Formats: sequence, C-alpha cells, structure tokens
Amino acid sequence: MLALAALGCGSEPTYVEYAEVCGEAGPVRVLELARGERLSRRPMQVGERVVFSVGRGAAGESGEAAPQTSATSTVWTTGLCGEAPRRIAEEVDSVFSIAQWPGVLLACDADVGEVLVLDPEGVLPPQVLLGDLEGCGVRWTAQGLIGLLKKAATEGEAADAGLGTLLLYPLPADPRSGTIVPVTLLDAVRIRGRENEVTGVFLSAFEEFVLAVTPEDELVRIDLADKAVSSVQTGVAGFLADGQGRYLLWQDQTPTDDHPSFPAGKVFLRDRNDSTDVFLGQTTVAYNASAMRFIEGGALLLELPAIRVFSVPDMGFRDLPDLGRVTARLDEGRWLMAGKGMLNVVELASGEATELYRGSGDILRVLGDRVELLQVPPCCERSTLRAEGPLWSVSYEGEVRRLVARASRYGHSFKDGRRVVVVDIGGDWRGTLQLTDPETQEALRIDGGVFAQSFVAPQVYGADVLVYSIPEGARAGVWIARMPAAPASEDMKD
Repeated sequence: MLALAALGCGSEPTYVEYAEVCGEAGPVRVLELARGERLSRRPMQVGERVVFSVGRGAAGESGEAAPQTSATSTVWTTGLCGEAPRRIAEEVDSVFSIAQWPGVLLACDADVGEVLVLDPEGVLPPQVLLGDLEGCGVRWTAQGLIGLLKKAATEGEAADAGLGTLLLYPLPADPRSGTIVPVTLLDAVRIRGRENEVTGVFLSAFEEFVLAVTPEDELVRIDLADKAVSSVQTGVAGFLADGQGRYLLWQDQTPTDDHPSFPAGKVFLRDRNDSTDVFLGQTTVAYNASAMRFIEGGALLLELPAIRVFSVPDMGFRDLPDLGRVTARLDEGRWLMAGKGMLNVVELASGEATELYRGSGDILRVLGDRVELLQVPPCCERSTLRAEGPLWSVSYEGEVRRLVARASRYGHSFKDGRRVVVVDIGGDWRGTLQLTDPETQEALRIDGGVFAQSFVAPQVYGADVLVYSIPEGARAGVWIARMPAAPASEDMKD
C-alpha cells in the first residue's frame, strides 16, 4: 500500500457510448435553468411528474471547502423526459412526501414556519397545511406531526431560550381540507440545556409515543393516542434512545466534573422492557451521539477514557485500543477503526489490531469485505472537497487494489465496480463527469462543466441513469444520461 503509483495527467478521455434514455443515445436536458442555478437535491417522482429542487451558489463559495448551495429552493416539475415544465413553489427549504399521503407533495418554508401542500401539475397554488412551526425540524408519526414552538415569556418573566411547547398536528384524511389546528401535548419541554447548550437529546418521537424532558429535568413519555403523560426518570441531563424506544441511554443531571458547557455525569442504560438500569460510567451524552449506532446488533459504544463496547443485553464489555474512531462493525468480534493516520481492523476479544492502511485518506464506502478509500489530504484544513487522488479498494485481510487513478469525493458506484467520478473541479464547483473501469483503468468522458454534486434516482429514471446539472452557458439545465450496460450488471447505487 505504501508504494503508490504516480499519476499523470494523460490525454483528454474519449466520450462514453451512451445508452438510450428518452429516445436519445446521449445526454437529454429535462429542465432548462437560468444562469447560476443548479440541482440541489435528488429528483423525486409524484404521480406522472418529476420534482426538481433548484438552488443557487452562495456568495463567496469559491473560497469555501465545500459548495454552499443556498438553503431555499425553487421547485419545478416536468414529465419524465422534461415535458411541460411547471414552477410550483419558490423559497422553500425542503420538498418531501410521507407514507400517510402517497402521491401528495409537501414542502417546508423554514423562514415563515410553514408546511405547504404543492400541486405537482402547477394548477393549484401552494396551500398552508401547518403554520407557526419553529423551522423545519418536524417529526412525522402514525398519529400526526410532532412540532415545537419556542416557549413564550410569561408575564413578569423572561423567555427561556431552552424551552418549547410540544404540539401534535393530527393528520386529516384530505391534506387540502385546511390548515391543521395543533393539540398541545406538553406546555413546556426542554429543547436545550440550562445554559442554552446541547447537552444531549431532549426529544425523541416514535410512531405511538414521544419521549421528552421537562423544565424540571424529568424524562416523560407521552402516548399519542390518549395524550397520557407518565414519568420515566427524574434528574435527567440528556438522553439517547434506540429506534424503537426500548433502550434509553440517560445521564444524571448531577455533574461529576467542572466542564463549563458539557459537564459529565453518571450514565445509565435502561431497558424499558423490564425497567432495569445499568450504570455504565461517567461521561456526557453530548459526546456520545453514535452510542446507539450498533444497538440492533447487540452492541453499545460509550466514550470513556477508552471507547468501551458493551454487549447488550448481558452488558459485558471490552475496551478498544486508542486507534481513532469506530467506522464499522464488521462482525461480532471485529471492528474497523480509522484515525491517527491509520486504518485498522481490531479483534475485540484480544485487542489485537491489524493495520490496513497508513496515510491520509477518506473512506467513501464500507462494504461487506472491503472499504473504498480515496487517497487525499484530510478536509478541511489541508484540502477542500475538490481534492483528487487515487481510489483504492482495501480488503479486511489487507489486500490493496487501485480502482480509479484519479477521483474526488463526488461520484457514484456501480455494483459491478465501475465508478462515476467528478474531476478537475474548479472554483465555481464545476468539473468533468467521467465513467471509470477498475479492470481496464479506462476513464470515459460523460459531460463537462457539470456541478460537482450529481445524483442517481433509481425509482425515477432507473439505476443506470445519472442526473446532473450544468449551471452556466448555453447548455444550462438539468440533464440525464444513461450509462452503457456492463456485462455483469446494469445496477447502480450511491
């Protein structure tokens, strides 16, 4: 791995032999854009219409480490191949749909705190579904939408920036029946810590209930069906919950050190199936956002003096060596760790580490038998996301193979190993889109002047079609191009 191949600039690559899409063997423009506009999110389909969110680059982004697309977007819809374009909304922050209303297109406007119902055909104007929200941090459940309002000041008292009102917006059968009137679940819940710091999670919503922390630091459960409130634990500084709400990692509010913003405390794991608590150590939940990452596989991580791996539910534990952060759990006994300029596989039982790679690099994909690692300086003090380098396949047994001679952090991978890469990214975050083959080391040109962030939308166009935008020139617009079929597979995934 240490003997890395030297890279040459080489000649301009030839063009790929495009497969057919929308009747054309080549790129097809499905939406014309104004100068400076670019695709900001993955396209989605609602009914017979394709939905595109379009934004602009923020001022001064050429000097930034990553592209800074403006937060608000213009929303367009077209037919599958660009027919009948319609501009259906402007200055919204997100566009989405929910399982409860298939075929309904929603958007959120954070500035005014509204969720809107959009008409994909562009005939009806946007209609307000929810109002007076605090941004777009909403949580959809089977019973309705969970929202928060900042707690207003009471007479004679100043407002507490760390408090909010917890609301439920019941979902009507018809989303265009009018603005939903919310139901108050709790008049006051904690949003941030007492010093207005994020010391942990204070709210988690599930399909049938919500867990929240009150101003008195009591963790409570609110059942959405009957709005009943029950106590879970008093004296809580913050908590984390698994995806089902069975396991709670909670921190006692009594500090065990004098850290000004994130004081440590005693941390416990509760199994809500039998209401048992297990003391795990003294730390802060704020520094353990990934503690529940592997809980479904029976493992919990906690950052103590070392990263400690607990076996759940028997709660035996072992410490990992000081080799950086956990990147993946390969199986019950092996963990992938990255940091300190190294990539290691660690045997949990013995603590023995096998070094796979040494040097600067970014892991782009973690697969079942290997990782794909881009050899570039770390971002963002020593490089930007424009950085290029070779892309390597590093197996967990230490086998190293070069996949691509020149790649960036932007791109997509075929299941057969071919990769789409964006190279020669300039200060305007435009570059050249190429298709590369690890077997032949061949790079074929797809298109030029392309915004670095491209997409694959399998449910819209198929898994072998790239969706990308060109922000400048006569070809400004959103384009699609179908890649040639590979002998083994035509499938593509991000």
